Amino acid sequence: MTPNVPLLRKVMEHIEAHPEQHVQRSWRCGTGMCFAGWAADFSGLEWVYDPDHLDAELVYTDDDAVLTAALWEVDEVNGRTAVPVVYAAQRVLGLTARQARWLFASTHSRANLREIVTSLAGGEL
Repeated sequence: MTPNVPLLRKVMEHIEAHPEQHVQRSWRCGTGMCFAGWAADFSGLEWVYDPDHLDAELVYTDDDAVLTAALWEVDEVNGRTAVPVVYAAQRVLGLTARQARWLFASTHSRANLREIVTSLAGGEL
């Protein structure tokens, strides 16, 4: 896969410009989102609330690659296909599963994220 460098940059620039909206430990909460959450949001993916999945944020998708990556975590919500945001964000960012786990780790500071994004962008940010 080839990383989506423009989207990586856009998310990183937003997180740095609005640190109060960056919550790396949460896909999406009342005060902000993590890197994956912002990537999903900036990509125009539609968030969905499913009371059966209180521990995971879901987004609607018709993307076969996302559905394949999500495997057993694909769900039907209100008659539409939904997957955990981590898989959708991985796909829109053009990352491998390993790269996504590295970037989306909940313990990263903004400085860590900048280093990772710079690396994924081929050293150019």
